[in-house]
Amino acid sequence: MARASVNALRRAGVSVDRAHERLGHATADRRAGPMIWIYAADEDEVTSVLPLITDITRTHPDAMLLLTSNTAAAAQAAAGQSNARAVHQFSPLEGTGPIDRFLRHWRPDLCVLVNSDLWPNLLDRCAHAGVPVALLDVHLADASAQGWKRFPTTASYVLRGIIMAECRDMASRNHLRDIGLELARMSDPKTLSDPQMQGKTRRPLATRLFALANDHAVDVMR
Repeated sequence: MARASVNALRRAGVSVDRAHERLGHATADRRAGPMIWIYAADEDEVTSVLPLITDITRTHPDAMLLLTSNTAAAAQAAAGQSNARAVHQFSPLEGTGPIDRFLRHWRPDLCVLVNSDLWPNLLDRCAHAGVPVALLDVHLADASAQGWKRFPTTASYVLRGIIMAECRDMASRNHLRDIGLELARMSDPKTLSDPQMQGKTRRPLATRLFALANDHAVDVMR
């Protein structure tokens, strides 16, 4: 899997060093300040979170943003945004080694998963490292939910680090609650991408995410 993921990026014209970001090897420095890691897998997800990143950095000058994605097309979409306090890297593969290397280097204060499946290793290693996790625009497929429901004890353990879960539909909210994530709630599906939502729900969301990251950064410094 690791070789295939790296080779796919290489065939898309990504340099060797950058392709190895998938293995958790960083190609940029971790800057000072509360860091929010936003995991947006594909091009559509990256495009949807760019307005949120802009809102966070405009309203919270201390915030640092780390945006990760899985594909070359998503990286190109990220490159289109000009923000000195937002860094793009490729997401670490769903394995203990890549994730732990990634977390040791970047030391994020909050991990935000956007419209993502529940990645067991990623969630577990974040919890192990003390990195809180927020889920945005959750859409949990019925088949995936049924798989989690078969192992409730494991699900409870893996999901232990999630402190926020905003769902795009009632079915996803109910699935998450059924597997023990009682804090799951509905959110407006237009929050991330609709420009008209900036002052209504996206800016308050930006403030909430920064507050969560900042609280963690303060706790780490104590």
